[in-house]
Amino acid sequence: MDDWIIDQTVHFDFEGDLVRSGLAHFGFHDRRGRYFAISHTKHFMGLVGENDQLKWTVAADPVFTDVPKISAPLEFPMYVDVPLDDALVVSSLKTAELCRIDPLTITARLLVDGHALGMLDMGNCIVVGEGCIWVNEVTGCRHEKSPPSGPH
Repeated sequence: MDDWIIDQTVHFDFEGDLVRSGLAHFGFHDRRGRYFAISHTKHFMGLVGENDQLKWTVAADPVFTDVPKISAPLEFPMYVDVPLDDALVVSSLKTAELCRIDPLTITARLLVDGHALGMLDMGNCIVVGEGCIWVNEVTGCRHEKSPPSGPH
């Protein structure tokens, strides 16, 4: 890591901009180069487009009046990853749920109810191999893995 350099430093405050200088306080790039911003405390995530503008958001309630919203019951969203299709999976810490988000159809559906599995919360959601999804319980340090066909 000796050859790493700091490209830029961006300072955020929790009440300010979600995206500043092309970066989010907490965000993810996917394998296709898309950039997603997550606001844990405001309970939403969104796709960042040109000029730091959100193309759409995923939230239980409207976040911005001029940005399309996909309805999903996110409470403290933690992580986003991309399965083998164009959808996304998003974990929600407080509800211990994993949602599948389809931006093309502007829909969301519950994939995993962690509370039904005995989980207290849900942290990361990582898609591996042939589409298996690993999730972790932050409080209890448990890991769960779905089959390649997806959670049932």
